[in-house]
Amino acid sequence: MVNGLSYSPRLCARARRQQQQQQQGTEQQQQQQQQQRQREQQQQQQQQQQQQQPVERVGIRSIGHTRDTALHAADDGLVLDANDYTEKAWEAIEALGSIADKHESAYVEAEMLLQALLQDGPEGLAQRVLLRAGVSVEQLQQELQIHLQRQPRMALGFGDQKAYEALSRFSKDLTAEARLGKLDPVVGRDEEIRRVAQILCRRSKNNPLLLGDPGVGKTAVVEGLAQRIVSGDVPDPLKGRRYRGEFEERLKTVLKEVQDAEGGVVVFIDEIHTVVGAGASEGAMDAGNLLKPLLARGELRCIGATTTEEYRQHIEKDKALERRFQRVLIDEPQEEATVSILRGLKERYEVHHGVRILDSALVEAAHLANRYITDRFLPDKAIDLVDEAAARLKIQVTSKPIQLDRLDRRLLQLEMEKISILADGKSRGLDEQERRRLKAVEGQIETLQTEQAALTAAWTREKEKVDAIRAIKERIDVVKMEVEKAEREFDLNRAAELRFETLPDLEKQLQQAEAAYKAAHAEGGQLLRDEVTAADIAGVVAAWTGIPLTRLKETEREKLLHLEDRLHTRVVGQDKAVNA
Repeated sequence: MVNGLSYSPRLCARARRQQQQQQQGTEQQQQQQQQQRQREQQQQQQQQQQQQQPVERVGIRSIGHTRDTALHAADDGLVLDANDYTEKAWEAIEALGSIADKHESAYVEAEMLLQALLQDGPEGLAQRVLLRAGVSVEQLQQELQIHLQRQPRMALGFGDQKAYEALSRFSKDLTAEARLGKLDPVVGRDEEIRRVAQILCRRSKNNPLLLGDPGVGKTAVVEGLAQRIVSGDVPDPLKGRRYRGEFEERLKTVLKEVQDAEGGVVVFIDEIHTVVGAGASEGAMDAGNLLKPLLARGELRCIGATTTEEYRQHIEKDKALERRFQRVLIDEPQEEATVSILRGLKERYEVHHGVRILDSALVEAAHLANRYITDRFLPDKAIDLVDEAAARLKIQVTSKPIQLDRLDRRLLQLEMEKISILADGKSRGLDEQERRRLKAVEGQIETLQTEQAALTAAWTREKEKVDAIRAIKERIDVVKMEVEKAEREFDLNRAAELRFETLPDLEKQLQQAEAAYKAAHAEGGQLLRDEVTAADIAGVVAAWTGIPLTRLKETEREKLLHLEDRLHTRVVGQDKAVNA
């Protein structure tokens, strides 16, 4: 008993253990707090060091947003501005919009950001880092360019549908492969390649179809054209061309727009038998069923176009659909009417191709098309003749003249011969005959180079005059459209100013330019020709039908005079019958 209290040794030992545990817990907590303070100090020091170092950083993680919202996608979900980035990083972000516009892209891709960072040149941080890592910056830029060219383009149409083209997944970019040197050289197909380029330059129906047996080189012709596009050895309309896709709008969306217009829209469906009727392809019946109720209720005004045969085969059998349309027969025009149609279209084709089309060429097109092209109808076949003849002439105007092209090829052959002679004599020396040949080759090269320089200068001057005439014609065409627009909008002051001031001035400039062009031809000869003549039309007909050009140009009297000789070539052993 101590001071009236009982004492137990066991209880005292337990109390001491509890006290020790409390002290140990307190010490551990203090140590953890101290370690936390040390870590925070280290992080602050690292942040200060990073701020002092010239490190450029970009905080955007997701670049796949639309351009309107790209700058609003930060790591913390906040809207960022120039204050949140270094100067170089913000310049790269600001460049994204122009890069997307350049590639006509509706999206800002991560590859565009990389391209923007590489624009600083060899002194920029991005290129320095890549070079240090052993990456070829030039090859990377080429791959970026190819990738961005394959991306989908912005499409004009209804809706806000997000879709990507399948071209990059299921096709090959032949121009990209030609640029990288992956295509084999094409030899002996110059005429076929020129023919394909000629069709592509047409204003309408510009889709070539290559026909031939397996292995004759159909793909090689296309590869040769791709190589020429990359090298720039093609007419101006094909230079820098890219094939771009168009987004197909859903029929329901179109019909909804038409219904909302309440009769303010008239729909035209070409080849309507492919959309509606019993013979439509898979999926087209649904489109026909969508159209029929609207036609029946009068909520859709529609103009259809099809052939008589297709109408009888598909639409006439569907009585419910046939009642919704009233037939209007369009007959084939005669030659005289076709000539009038061609004269009305003449100016449009002249502006498109940048050449002049003589009236005699229009008359010849209607006559030869009606006589020799029997599987098609006027005025379509006559228009195609004029279109292709103008495209053929345009290639001659925008490409090297034949004389200059022959000189270039001959010079190339001589240069190769010179290199071969020097290579053969490098090890053993040149003998007397080889030295004479080398001297003759060098003399020919010098002579041809002088002639080449003169022809190139003359061709350049003529081409500049032709381009000036074409530019004035394009401006006249634009002014005429502006006049029509002003008159439609009853802006009479603007219409009078354009019609009586601007247009006469341009026509005067055109007359002066054409007079200067003719005067230059009279002085120094003519390398380029900018007039489509009747002979050009006959050349196209000969290419289409296989009829010799001389036969096409013969008159009826000449054909009768040579009829006996031609019959002798076809009918053998019947001289009396032929002479009779």
